[in-house]
Amino acid sequence: MAIVAHLVERSITAGDNGTRDGIVMAIVAINDAVDTTGALIQARAVTVLNAQGHDLPAGYFDTNRAIAATFDAAGDLAVFSGPKVREVVA
Repeated sequence: MAIVAHLVERSITAGDNGTRDGIVMAIVAINDAVDTTGALIQARAVTVLNAQGHDLPAGYFDTNRAIAATFDAAGDLAVFSGPKVREVVA
């Protein structure tokens, strides 16, 4: 069992206002022994965010990637824009 940070994202197309609470991306800690597929990881992210008071429907996120795989070289980065909604570190 390993806990891996995953970035989950909702694909947005031009003119699409289909976000809830302005959420497009989130970073969530995933137990890779439990959530073993992209669909399970995305569903876990919805569950975690809903537990924090959001109202995201099933299937809200449509892609994810492990942060560890993303940040494996100097200079790798992820950029977030927009107002900060909430940060919870348990």
